[in-house]
Amino acid sequence: MKYIIVGLGNFGSSLGMALTRQGHEVIAIDSSMQKVEAYKEVISYHLYGCHG
Repeated sequence: MKYIIVGLGNFGSSLGMALTRQGHEVIAIDSSMQKVEAYKEVISYHLYGCHG
C-alpha cells in the first residue's frame, strides 16, 4: 500500500519507519528540513514543505 504521513515528529517518524519496514511505500512531509534529512535513508519518499 501507499501512505502519506504529514509530520515527522515522534509518532509520524515511528509510523513511517514501521510501514517502510513492512514493505509499504511511504511519502513523508514535514516543515523541518532537518527532519526530512534525518529520515531520508529510512522512509521511501520525502517532501519538505514550508508554511507561512
